[in-house]
Amino acid sequence: MKKFLSVIVALSSLAACTATAMAQVSLDSCQVAARANYPAVRQLALLESTRNIELSNINRAWLPRISLFAQSTVQNAVPQFPEVLSNMLDQLGTRMDGISPWQYRAGMEVTQTLWDGGASAAQRALCSASAQVQTSLKEVELYTLRERVENLFFALLLLDEQTKQIEAAKSLIESKLEQVNTLISNGAALSSDSDMLQAQALSLGQQIMQAKSARQGYLNMLQLLTAIPLEGKTLQTPPLVAAQPSTSLSARPEMELFEARMRANRAAVKASDVALRPKFALFGQTFYGNPGLDNFASMMSHKGSFNAIGGVRASWNLDAFYTNANQRQKLRLEQTSIEVDRETFLLNQSILTASQKQTIKGLKDLQESDERILQLRTNIRRSAEAQFQNGTLDLPTLLSKINDETTAALNAQYHRLQLIREIYRIKYLTNQ
Repeated sequence: MKKFLSVIVALSSLAACTATAMAQVSLDSCQVAARANYPAVRQLALLESTRNIELSNINRAWLPRISLFAQSTVQNAVPQFPEVLSNMLDQLGTRMDGISPWQYRAGMEVTQTLWDGGASAAQRALCSASAQVQTSLKEVELYTLRERVENLFFALLLLDEQTKQIEAAKSLIESKLEQVNTLISNGAALSSDSDMLQAQALSLGQQIMQAKSARQGYLNMLQLLTAIPLEGKTLQTPPLVAAQPSTSLSARPEMELFEARMRANRAAVKASDVALRPKFALFGQTFYGNPGLDNFASMMSHKGSFNAIGGVRASWNLDAFYTNANQRQKLRLEQTSIEVDRETFLLNQSILTASQKQTIKGLKDLQESDERILQLRTNIRRSAEAQFQNGTLDLPTLLSKINDETTAALNAQYHRLQLIREIYRIKYLTNQ
């Protein structure tokens, strides 16, 4: 029976701990949920699908090209036998009317690229680089969610702590109100003392209502961002990490965006050079029509015939030489612009990171004195309570000491949360 009871107690404790853990919501879980819930995250899959379709189309450029054609024409001049030769053939019984001015043909041509000058490879590189630029842009947009969630999360933590400290002060005021009411009934205190305590308790109650109202607004915004039902759940305060976060900016998604833009620019340079190269292809053509490839037969008979021709074709578009120099100059300017954007970003982020490091240092210095100040304020308040009970201290002075202790407690917790917030902010600046 004792073993059975011990097992029941252990299971009950485990269930209670599990329920408490499930009722708590961490900052990391909110950030993960916000990213998964954000509509723009679905565009990442769409961009990948679009890139695959474009690459598939580029790869199909190597498939044989089949084209059908048909034409019917009339000409004002056609190849004819010389009149003297035609007369001689007429005397021999052979009539040569020449090629008919009414001509027609219908057929099919098949072309197979042998070498495209590297155009398909350049197009694949440009397509992949452009898709990476679009993906990086979306990653930068999604990264800003992290800061939005952190701002809301820490605002809620601060409001929770503010409410907790004000409620503690209100409970202390109410306990003093009971003591004063007892003294009034014994004729040892004035009714104005009770009014003063009631007014202070009501004022603190208003502050609690304001804090709860503000908390509900922030909570609603966080629920919309994360799609997590947060009502009735406790927000878990992140631990205060002792180590100073790194100040390297290489992990920021903007850095990948700059690299992607540079790769796209280099791919565009190669694509512009490819346009200067000739192209070679095999081709085969068959058609039915008149005249055919045999001109003598077409001169003797105007009936249609089947014909076929095949070979190697070379093409070279020289128009690209007119604009290539300007195009390369334009791409060089774009490359310089990207480098300037990257340097500007690094400078601005370095300034923010240096400022954050100094802010963290100042908050750590404040935290060392906060506990001492709170302890002293608590001792002063307890001493004031004893003096008030002995009748050597008036009520307004006691209320002042209580407010001082509440302010010290709020400042200590505020500085601690602010320190955690600033550490997370520098982690955001460096994507850690």
